[in-house]
Amino acid sequence: MSNETEEVKWGPDEQLKWHERREEELEKRIRDLEAAMMDTLFPDNNGSNLVSHAKRELELAGMLNSDTLEPEPEDPDGVFNGYNDMCGEAVLELVKVFSKQGHSGFSAGLVTQMFNAVANFGTLSPNDHSLYNDVSEYWPTDRNDPDKPGPHLQDARDSSWFSHDGGKTWYNVGDK
Repeated sequence: MSNETEEVKWGPDEQLKWHERREEELEKRIRDLEAAMMDTLFPDNNGSNLVSHAKRELELAGMLNSDTLEPEPEDPDGVFNGYNDMCGEAVLELVKVFSKQGHSGFSAGLVTQMFNAVANFGTLSPNDHSLYNDVSEYWPTDRNDPDKPGPHLQDARDSSWFSHDGGKTWYNVGDK
C-alpha cells in the first residue's frame, strides 16, 4: 500500500456547489455572531415581555432565523427569504433598544410616534412655509411645468411640498 493520497479533482459544478454551501455556512455563522453580540449589548431586560412578544411574532411570521433556503410558496424564486431574516433581525434590534430604554405606556406611545415620523422623513413641528426666509429650507428643482412658470422649489424638511412661484404658495403632491 502506498502512503500517497489520491488527489481528488472536482469539476466546475462540484466546485460551485461547494463554494455555495460554504458561503451559506459562513452567512449563518455571521448571523449567529451578530445575534449573540446584540444579545450581549442589549439583553432582554430580564425577560422583557415586549422583546419576547416581538421575537415570537417574528418567528411565527417566518422573519427570524429561518435557516431554510427553501422558497416560500408565495415566493417561488426565494428572493425574500434572506430579506425577511434581515428585516426581522433589524426589527428585533430596534425592539431591544426600545425595551432597554424602559418607557412607560405614555412615553412609549410618544417615542414610537416620533420615531415613525423621523424614520419616514416626516416633520415633528409645523411646517409653515410662510415663516421661511432662509433659502436653505428650500431646494430648487428642475420641475418644468409650462402651466406654472416661475422658480420651482421643493421643501427641504418635507419633500412632498412644492412651490411653483418661488415660495409664495405651496402644494403637497400627496394631496393631489
